[in-house]
Amino acid sequence: MAQEKDVGVAYLLWLFLGIFGGHKFYLRKQGMGVLYLLTAGLLFIGWFIDLFTLPSQVDDYNESVFKQQERDDLEERIEDLEDQLDDLEMQLHKR
Repeated sequence: MAQEKDVGVAYLLWLFLGIFGGHKFYLRKQGMGVLYLLTAGLLFIGWFIDLFTLPSQVDDYNESVFKQQERDDLEERIEDLEDQLDDLEMQLHKR
């Protein structure tokens, strides 16, 4: 299960490894990370823009993690209910 990411860690990675895509890899944006790695942070322009957009990028990532956890929990609950229903049907047919 994926963990939430921290804005402070993202900014540290942005500062020290940002032109190499460190903060992008941290947010599991591998494609952008490779692009930054190959273009020096999109010639420093993308790296500079990320200075202002990084908190929203972290929020977006964390929101997606939260939604995925909710979906996983719901699917697990549905499976449990289906198993209970199967058990009840078996008990009903035994009578």
